[in-house]
Amino acid sequence: MNTFSRRRFLVLIGAGVVAAAGGAIAVHQLIANGQGNTLNFQAVAGLPAKPLPSYASYVIGGQVHLSNGTGTITKYVYAGPPDRMTTIPLLTRDVRVTAVQQQGSAWHITGVVTNQTQLQKGEDSAFDIRLDPSRNLAQSSFFGSSIVLDLKKFSTSS
Repeated sequence: MNTFSRRRFLVLIGAGVVAAAGGAIAVHQLIANGQGNTLNFQAVAGLPAKPLPSYASYVIGGQVHLSNGTGTITKYVYAGPPDRMTTIPLLTRDVRVTAVQQQGSAWHITGVVTNQTQLQKGEDSAFDIRLDPSRNLAQSSFFGSSIVLDLKKFSTSS
């Protein structure tokens, strides 16, 4: 029967700790890269659209993981025009992002409303938004009608 010396035992334990630490670092980097490259945005439009005076604000904001095309977006309607809107939402819809594509300097994001039982007549469960940070504009839909929003916040980070 082979016997281990105390020294050999400690060397093996030390090598195991180093290997485990190296594996943990590699896993952390893979996870970080998988969740990295995030796009954060917020777009706002007055309702009804100009030239009429706005009495409500439509706000779309979210975070999208560019590496795997997932994320969450929330659509809100607030009372008041964009420069004086209330802080209490009148309508809220959460969207699960299903795909994201960069098209030149613009981004096309699609998704699905998560709780479709909340949808009112005329609301679509599918979601689509185009972000154009070079022009500070976003385009989406509101109850089936196309709407252009001002892109107030836009950032990508890794």
